[in-house]
Amino acid sequence: LRALPSSTAVAIDISEEAVALTRDNAEGQQVSDRAWVMETAVVDLPRHELGQFDCLVSNPPYVPSSEVASVEPEVACEDPRALEAGADGLDIVRQILVVAPTLVRPGGLVALEVHCTHPHRLPELAAPGLVFGGSREDCYGLPRFVWWWVAPDA
Repeated sequence: LRALPSSTAVAIDISEEAVALTRDNAEGQQVSDRAWVMETAVVDLPRHELGQFDCLVSNPPYVPSSEVASVEPEVACEDPRALEAGADGLDIVRQILVVAPTLVRPGGLVALEVHCTHPHRLPELAAPGLVFGGSREDCYGLPRFVWWWVAPDA
């Protein structure tokens, strides 16, 4: 937000601690007047109050339940709710893809960080109104970032 002075943002998390940290960061960057930080899940956002967004960017929980015990040490210290997303790691991603066409304006962007085994499965999971844009690799060469455009007629 600091680099985009005419922009605003809504940041959400289900963790009270993460929300507090985000608020502190916004204040430290002197953008708290343009950053609304809420303790909620994406499916519970008050859509009627917020209107539609130009883009939705998320790093949701995406670790399959069977892999949580073996995540990298730098990740293992995180709140388990920030990591685990069901048997296949797609529970939260599915929720986001269902509500995204109502949260993001037509022509807008939906971008997610996901588990490296997910990108090839995601085009089929998108709700009507989302057009798969592609995927990119992370710094380790693993497919990790995916995006969709909201169809103009969504």
